Amino acid sequence: MGLPNHLSLQSWESCRCIVAGRLINCYSRRDLILSLMFQMKRLAGALKPVCGTSPVNVQGVENYDVSNFISAHSDYCRMIGHILRMINHGCPYRSSMVITIPNEFLRNDDY
Repeated sequence: MGLPNHLSLQSWESCRCIVAGRLINCYSRRDLILSLMFQMKRLAGALKPVCGTSPVNVQGVENYDVSNFISAHSDYCRMIGHILRMINHGCPYRSSMVITIPNEFLRNDDY
């Protein structure tokens, strides 16, 4: 969730080889902190996307777009319970597709 590092498909593939269970990438396209943190490196020539802001295109990695309720990096702390329920934490399910968020998990100011 919100991994502050450049997206390296080789690293994700290596992780997929050693992780026996689910390998999950939760990302928010609206996480400006992550985007801005790496903007200078991008300008310096490292044009790789940032993990926490995009899906990972590796077979066996589950991608969850949490942009609907994560608009700032600090939101992860507040929404961790919501995210864990959304990804069915503790269930031995593996998928390689991007999962859409059910309406019940959309951002609500009551949280």
